[in-house]
Amino acid sequence: MNLITLAAQLATVWYGPATATFDVDFPGNPYDPAVNDVRVQFTSKAGKKLERLAYYDEGAFRAVLVAPEPGEYTATLFRNGKAMQQPATEGKINLKSPMPRGFLRLQNGRFRFDDGTPYVPLGMNLGWQGGNMPDMTATIKQMSENGMNWSRMWACSWDGKNPFIPNNADKLTDGQLWAPALKRWDALWAASEEHEVAGQFVLFHHGLFSSRVNPNWPDHPWNAAKGGFLKDPADFFTDPEAKRRTKLWLRTAVARYAHYSQLMAWELFNEVEWVDARYANRWADIEAWHGEMADYLRSIDPYGHLVTTSSDLRPGLFAKMDFAQGHIYTSNLRAGIANMKFPGGMPGFVGEYGLSTEASDTKPEDILDGIFAGIMSGQAGAGMYWYWDIVGPKNYFGTFKHARAAMDAMDLPGHPLAKPIDLKIRTDLRRDLVIRPGRGWDKSEPIVLNLPDGADGVGQISSYFQSETSGNKDKYAPIKLRFDAPNAGKLQIRFAGISTTGARPKATVNGTEAFAETFVQAGFKSGTTREFSFPAGPVAVDITNDGLDWIQIADITVPGLGMAAVSQALTEGSWLAARFTGTAGADMQISGLLNPDGDYAVKWVDLTDGSTTNAKVTIAKGAAKLKLIAKDAVAVFSPIK
Repeated sequence: MNLITLAAQLATVWYGPATATFDVDFPGNPYDPAVNDVRVQFTSKAGKKLERLAYYDEGAFRAVLVAPEPGEYTATLFRNGKAMQQPATEGKINLKSPMPRGFLRLQNGRFRFDDGTPYVPLGMNLGWQGGNMPDMTATIKQMSENGMNWSRMWACSWDGKNPFIPNNADKLTDGQLWAPALKRWDALWAASEEHEVAGQFVLFHHGLFSSRVNPNWPDHPWNAAKGGFLKDPADFFTDPEAKRRTKLWLRTAVARYAHYSQLMAWELFNEVEWVDARYANRWADIEAWHGEMADYLRSIDPYGHLVTTSSDLRPGLFAKMDFAQGHIYTSNLRAGIANMKFPGGMPGFVGEYGLSTEASDTKPEDILDGIFAGIMSGQAGAGMYWYWDIVGPKNYFGTFKHARAAMDAMDLPGHPLAKPIDLKIRTDLRRDLVIRPGRGWDKSEPIVLNLPDGADGVGQISSYFQSETSGNKDKYAPIKLRFDAPNAGKLQIRFAGISTTGARPKATVNGTEAFAETFVQAGFKSGTTREFSFPAGPVAVDITNDGLDWIQIADITVPGLGMAAVSQALTEGSWLAARFTGTAGADMQISGLLNPDGDYAVKWVDLTDGSTTNAKVTIAKGAAKLKLIAKDAVAVFSPIK
């Protein structure tokens, strides 16, 4: 077995870390193992040898040891397979203290630490340093204080974290790495470790090799037009020199940061679907690169960190990933996230979510929709909010703190086999039923929404209502609504945007045309609404588009058809947890409960303020009556014995 691979066959207890420093320099690029393959062999008193990669730092080489056994170790420096006589400045390396929980793993689709401690991710993205926000290290601390235990940080250039792109006048040659970027990562991972906020290390992002989507390629030092070696950004995934430099970065990242227990996963790429190689239809190259780099990371990482990426959920892309990461921006986060399917049923969660409109439109309930849509649909973690820069200014940290209180009350780790359950809610009090499509720029599925209960099916409908005659007709499906109207009324469609070439949506009610109109981009305003009448009794509404291109549907409103409360729920045996949203004080008749009949204690957590309330309910024939204590709350049911 390779000395590096899985130093412990993944131990349950680890000791360390401790660093061995060698005040020595070698000629040539200190980051390139073809020139300077520098490693350290740590030998215990019992003669056991553990090898670790060394990294270059301020004129010295260092190696960090975490090991499954405590005690003294002698450190020997090797360069290109040859032992050096240079002693470590620290002398003997002593591992005294055990790490609190070890490293993060996956077991049966759920995350846990080496010692078995469960880990349910809850947090937000923290991609880069914004000019109007505290230092990222301070934000990590604030995240921890508000119940968050997850972040996601990018190796981007504009805030000084990309090792290949100095954000000052420094020049790099021969694949050397920019020391200030590495120092910045030192501080970020130290803060993550101190405050126990596990993070995903995003090693590359789409803009680096894109000339059209968030393009950084025009200024990339690898660009031949800037004096670099790469003529086409699409060749990044196959060019030998690009691969060599990529592995320099991965090797340094492993050597320098892999000892941090809060480094949850190596994330190879953010949204690789936006790189030029994708537009050149070179998915095979992209997928092969992901497989090669995942294999390389696993071959050099002694602690076996998880590996992932984030993109379109293509099976080939995730073939060698440990878990999947979906991203979604939609007007209906609850439905969009709950309906997300990961390749091959692999574990995963939503690594980015946000509204499809402006970030400033976000309200606390939108953040909660993303968090609990992931949790209540049985994903491996909460949905992770993207717009971290507004969380502080809008005082939304408390929203995460309240979510943590609810998740603690749910005791998710104690119910690892919990599955989603559809509860039917009936209320005497009614309100308008507002239907918001749950998908972004994705294919709509042919589906009939039998309202009101079938409204959850909007997770299979794209807000971009394509034309049945356009170049994107493969993404088109008509919208079909079926319901029994207690009274005649007017159905309203609100549009959010339109393509440059326009669209022609139309609708029929019980087979008769009720609305048809051609819209063009000139003069179109977001929020434009159209309404048409429907009769009392059985109603069939079919909405189609035979215009030139797409029109974006913000929502569809059916008056008086909505219940005063809706839910998303998980259950396992006699335990059930549900998030209810609606009108505070509404009396709910709940059916579809799988719990055994009997008396249940109900612990409520009010998601608007984090307060708790206890109640009691009787379940009979799978049904119960319950009063909604707040407009947004989680209820945890447990049997009274």
